[in-house]
Amino acid sequence: MDNDDDDDDDHDRNKLSFKNNLGEQKLLVVSLDGFRYDFLDISGTKTLRKLVSGGVHARSLTSSFITKTFPNHHSIATGLYEENHGIVANSMWDPDWDETFKTCSERKCGRWYGGQPIWNSNEMHGMDLISGRKKRHSGEEETPSKASKKTSGVMYWPGITANINNMTVTFVEKYIDPYANDTKYMNLTQRFDKAISWFTHADTPANLVMIYYEFPDKLCHSHGPESKQVNDSVRAIDNDFDHLLKELEKKSLLNTTNILVVSDHGFADVDGYLYLEDCVKNISEYRVVDNSPIISIWPLDNDDNVDFLYNTISKCDGYVVYRNPSPQLIQRHYSHNNRIPPILVSTKHSENSAKIIITNRNQSWTTKGSHGWDNTWDRMHAVFLANGPAFRKGVSHEPINNVHIYPLMCTILDIDCPPSDGSVEVIRDMFLLEDDEGVDMATVLTVAGVALLCAFFSGIMIIGVCKLAMQKHRHLRLFNSNSSHGLKTIIPLNQERTTLLETSDEEF
Repeated sequence: MDNDDDDDDDHDRNKLSFKNNLGEQKLLVVSLDGFRYDFLDISGTKTLRKLVSGGVHARSLTSSFITKTFPNHHSIATGLYEENHGIVANSMWDPDWDETFKTCSERKCGRWYGGQPIWNSNEMHGMDLISGRKKRHSGEEETPSKASKKTSGVMYWPGITANINNMTVTFVEKYIDPYANDTKYMNLTQRFDKAISWFTHADTPANLVMIYYEFPDKLCHSHGPESKQVNDSVRAIDNDFDHLLKELEKKSLLNTTNILVVSDHGFADVDGYLYLEDCVKNISEYRVVDNSPIISIWPLDNDDNVDFLYNTISKCDGYVVYRNPSPQLIQRHYSHNNRIPPILVSTKHSENSAKIIITNRNQSWTTKGSHGWDNTWDRMHAVFLANGPAFRKGVSHEPINNVHIYPLMCTILDIDCPPSDGSVEVIRDMFLLEDDEGVDMATVLTVAGVALLCAFFSGIMIIGVCKLAMQKHRHLRLFNSNSSHGLKTIIPLNQERTTLLETSDEEF
């Protein structure tokens, strides 16, 4: 991170003047796990398409490398690349602590998370953390009023129960597996209803609610991203959003609520398996962490084994192997953290599919879809759309990286946030600002249509005038020709003059 640039970025954010008062607006962030950018093209997504046409739609959202769930959700929440916030994989090993993240208890997990998540930033805004009182600009203190206090609510989001920065938020619903037969599990419609209850809470109404939803990811894994089951899941999600919009309207919240729909990664079909032990015979002599299609490997004894391992895997067909540090990993912001391994192994991919890695033949996998590959592959790209009073309408935006979502949220919430790897400048043209002339896609299409109609009718008029001029010219030329050749003109009694040569349009 470049702190100087971030300070300038915060200054630019403070200079933004919105057309609609931010103080009256709320923010609802919905993350749909595994919702690839082109899932919006699945038939039957009329509500999501309605949000697209009435708001801002990035052509895709580039996930941070590696394209796994926990790392990318924390990148969205903090605006930091994975090497900077420390959640570098779903499962990881810290060599300094000699501990693995996968087995940490909820109570002790908070120390793994770096950065300041947006739900904490929102509740900390304007507060003196020692006294718990809001500071006036004059330096005096006052107890924050109900109207001025900012309140966060988070549902099922990865990391929310870890008490990051030793903080808890006002409203929390921890994750429950949908297949656990737990009666407290909430589907997406129920989560939307809970979010509205937080927005309208009598004592501490939330101005920020974040929802994580584990579909269509689970069905993409079990049936593949192109399956009927995934298509049906996407349509069901669309119906849930229809319910959300209707309920927001009932509660008079629709015109004051900004909705962000994002995802952590895309998905690709799995077309086979590679057994790592066929390439590295002594793989049991290394520490192997995390799951395919990208795995972390540490030598158990010395660095000499790192070079041997790198050279060995590089000679095997179908693999992509990274040696940390390397230009490729530095470019992907995945190098400068002690939890990032010296060797990272993935697989090559075709246009739409790839193989996954199985460490040894004693293991078995039945997955039909997966994620984790290089974030430059479009199959790994996610969805981003934004709709609400803070956003322009009908705007198709170039692809963005998910670290830019954090400054976007900070701007809408009108709060001060710590430096991040994101930038307001990347996304400022999404906002509906006071000096905005309204030149959005809908306006462009309207103006273009009017211009085409004007051009069409003008063309008809020009053609008509030209045609009349040509006829007049032809008549005059014929008359002059007749006179010069001695053609006689008969003038019947009591009738107008006519020529002996009849003319018609068809002859010319």
